[in-house]
Amino acid sequence: MIGVAILMQAFTVGTIYYAFSFWVDPWMVEFNASRGYLAMAGMLANTIGLLLSPFVGRALDRFSIRSIITLGILLFAAGLVGASMATAAWQIVTLYATVMSLAFVCSGVLTGQTLATRWFSRRRGVALGWVTIGTSLGGFFMPPLVSSMFTVVGWRTSNLILAASAVLILLPMVWLVVRNSPEERGLEPEGDGHCASGVDSQQPASVTKWTTSQILTSRTLWILVFSMLPCLIAVNGLQMNFRPYTEDLGISAQNASYLISVLSVVMIGAKLGFGALADRVDHRILLAMVVATVAAAVSLLLTAPSYSSLVVVVILIGAGMGGFLPLGGVILSTRYGVAAFGQVSGIFLLVNAAMGLGGPIAGLTRDLSGSYQPFFYSVLVLISLSAIPIVWLPPPLGADRSGRRNIE
Repeated sequence: MIGVAILMQAFTVGTIYYAFSFWVDPWMVEFNASRGYLAMAGMLANTIGLLLSPFVGRALDRFSIRSIITLGILLFAAGLVGASMATAAWQIVTLYATVMSLAFVCSGVLTGQTLATRWFSRRRGVALGWVTIGTSLGGFFMPPLVSSMFTVVGWRTSNLILAASAVLILLPMVWLVVRNSPEERGLEPEGDGHCASGVDSQQPASVTKWTTSQILTSRTLWILVFSMLPCLIAVNGLQMNFRPYTEDLGISAQNASYLISVLSVVMIGAKLGFGALADRVDHRILLAMVVATVAAAVSLLLTAPSYSSLVVVVILIGAGMGGFLPLGGVILSTRYGVAAFGQVSGIFLLVNAAMGLGGPIAGLTRDLSGSYQPFFYSVLVLISLSAIPIVWLPPPLGADRSGRRNIE
């Protein structure tokens, strides 16, 4: 089950998000369009996907996960085929803003994490750690694969090959393997009745009901948002401006690309490590650790770092950001329950869509001041303040602050 979720995310997220920029240059030649206009297609796919997350999350809690993933893969294939037949740039932008954005959320991180929470209880952190490496693997493998295909057969034929692979390989795997719960496979639920933290794995978390208004007014959601969002804005700002930033430091494009590879590898290790720790260690401690790690990386960026210092920066960012995905999934599932995980995760992703402001703000800061330093100073202050509310993160359902079962 986890293996299929990993492959699904690696293929769809890796293509739509990580490999997107490799389409831009051939599209510029083909459609005589500007880089900025075509880049808007990728931005819209990601942003609109986040805006759709609450609706897809609610659907995941009510309908078949397999059917929703199937819909996502079919939309993904249809978007690729549609793009291969495009005759103008506006058609590309429209496809990514509609078909590909819905495919992005139906067969991406939200569905992968929801599937893991349904199937695992005692080792949910480990499962979430594994399932979240799908996006990192997609970032590692899909860009060079797409680039090689373009060289051999061109981008239009490559689109058709990718679409056919999704329908003929990925879709049958999903349809044969994916089920909503272990019971649908005739299996006993994973776990021995309680998590390592002392929380009952089946009750009450799995049956707790939440309305949208209750989620939006709950303390857990906003503590998690306030602790993570400044870090996400900082990393988004660096990621979206990484090449111009390294160019300012006199670093070649090839050497800058090596840093991205280091980041992907470190994130895989961090996702697995923090996922396993989330089953055993107080979540407040782990959340403070990832915030402190990102803060340390931003602090190094304020020193006009050398290439070796940037290696340390990407290692720290990879460790911190790699911890956010599985840790966030465990925190949400243990505070709101499995039955509401899709809904609350969708709302959480929607609120965190503000992280997309990091890229434009960092770029604008560079244009106005001639440096990225004011941006990094500002986000470092916000990150430092964001660590304070972590102390008040509520305990998991069914446990007190010490992790003991709360039988009241």
